[in-house]
Amino acid sequence: MTDAGFGIAGLHRVSCVASDALRTLKFYGDILGMRAARDRNDAELHFDIGDAADAWPTLTFRIDPAADQGCHGGGQVGSLALTIPRGSLGLWRQRLVRLQCDVVGRAWAFDDEYLYFVDPDGLALFLVEERGVGATEQATGPAKSMPSIKGVFAVELDSLEPAQTARLLVDALGLVAGPNAGPIGRFYSGTLAVDVLSNKHRPGSHGLGVIEHVAWRVPDQKTMGVLVERLRGIPGVELRPRHDGLAFFREAGGTCFALALDERCR
Repeated sequence: MTDAGFGIAGLHRVSCVASDALRTLKFYGDILGMRAARDRNDAELHFDIGDAADAWPTLTFRIDPAADQGCHGGGQVGSLALTIPRGSLGLWRQRLVRLQCDVVGRAWAFDDEYLYFVDPDGLALFLVEERGVGATEQATGPAKSMPSIKGVFAVELDSLEPAQTARLLVDALGLVAGPNAGPIGRFYSGTLAVDVLSNKHRPGSHGLGVIEHVAWRVPDQKTMGVLVERLRGIPGVELRPRHDGLAFFREAGGTCFALALDERCR
């Protein structure tokens, strides 16, 4: 029996650290309109990203008022791009500026325009309009006149070894290689884009404003077993023992990932 058809089923969660729970709740809940996925406690915040019925993925913050500022660089998930309805980028820019958010500016890649802004702890975020079949122009967002964030468009990996990161995404996790845009290599898991950038000369460090890891969604135990065996065959992968439906690993490019079973759904 072949295992060629096995792969991740998209993004499970994006995990970060924040210095202030109330400030983070206001930014992601009130300004960006994300739903609190679980009751807030003193240690963590969880938000559903987008309007999908299955509430995947989640954005998780570990609250640590004493955390140091992180440093962006190689071996990290560099940024998170969020999908918004077609035709709403201008409205979102006006809203973020009016609410005195830190809007950096505009960027372009793969024929898409991105709005670049950062959260209160310096986490790099982008908004990009959806396109293609099923793209919508209106949805209810954080205010009655605002279109809502619909999901995750892309995660960006700043890799110390981009060729090995690309091999892991395709050979181990089952992503499909897409086009390149200059130094950026794009890969797909369904509609989720994973962009790989080379950043060999400046390793990053964890802390505020930096994504600690992303967890990939795995549909069942059989697929988990197949993916873990594949990871064992990829050079440079540091695989930790599985625990409570999670398998953490660090790949040769320096980025920390996890595989998470769907059974961990709320």
